[in-house]
Amino acid sequence: MSLFRMPRFLRRYIRRRTSHIPENRALRIKKNLSLLYAAVAWNLFGYLGYLVYSKRLEKINDDTELSPGRQYVKMLKLENVQLYHIDGLKSVEHFDLNKEFAEESQDKATSEVQEN
Repeated sequence: MSLFRMPRFLRRYIRRRTSHIPENRALRIKKNLSLLYAAVAWNLFGYLGYLVYSKRLEKINDDTELSPGRQYVKMLKLENVQLYHIDGLKSVEHFDLNKEFAEESQDKATSEVQEN
């Protein structure tokens, strides 16, 4: 039993065009893929812990309400990021986040200079 059922036409197409795999070989492949998945997931979890411990990854607390995409870009300190707003099947807006963050940092710097 699976969580999502494969469409019948796709299942028929695959079964017609592939050869039969013996059950013991299929179980061995499944076991190896499961072990590979577990090893990769454990290493990524460890890497995430390392990033948090070394303070390379920290939560950004801003008073402004940023969209989740902008928050992730800011948190991960990514460069050359383009953000697209898509509504239905149409691209509504396109944002260059490097320009936005550069303008934002310039605004903060000018406001700090004016305060002093």
